[in-house]
Amino acid sequence: LGTAVVPETANLTLLRYAKEPSACVNFWTQAEWDAIEQSASSLSSMEAFVRETKEHFGAQFSTFITEEGKSESVALESLHHYTSAKSSDKKCNLVKSVSLNTNLALLENGVMIVDTPGLDDPVIQREEITLQYLNECDVLIHLMNAAQEKKKKDVDFILDALLYRKVAQLLIVITRIDAISESEL
Repeated sequence: LGTAVVPETANLTLLRYAKEPSACVNFWTQAEWDAIEQSASSLSSMEAFVRETKEHFGAQFSTFITEEGKSESVALESLHHYTSAKSSDKKCNLVKSVSLNTNLALLENGVMIVDTPGLDDPVIQREEITLQYLNECDVLIHLMNAAQEKKKKDVDFILDALLYRKVAQLLIVITRIDAISESEL
């Protein structure tokens, strides 16, 4: 899974156990993309996202966004082309979620890890998917960058998770502590 100082995870990624590692990307359905376009009519950040995506893909757009929703198996080595917000081919804009099957022993007994987009994702539909998963999770692990000031959005998200989303267990992980001094930590 990608990491970066700036938001990197563009899509919801579901990690599950499998003896043979594999990956599958799931693209937005036409109805879901229509909802994204509807959001763009009132949010300028979404408007730019939609315009940029449609211009980038042109006539190929309809090969990814279909009525029933397209899924595609991809090689693990090329997964970043579908998931990275930094990738120049912008396929992450069209991907709703990724299923990543791995032989990680931690996942062997039905444990699933869900890596969600950051809270500042311009596509509000991705944030809605994240909130839906909160209602089903057993443990919420919230990552916070030590080199950045805590944001009101982080605090609001944690409070919402604990008070309204049935999250019973919360673990806050402070990342990038190597980027700050011990006194700042």
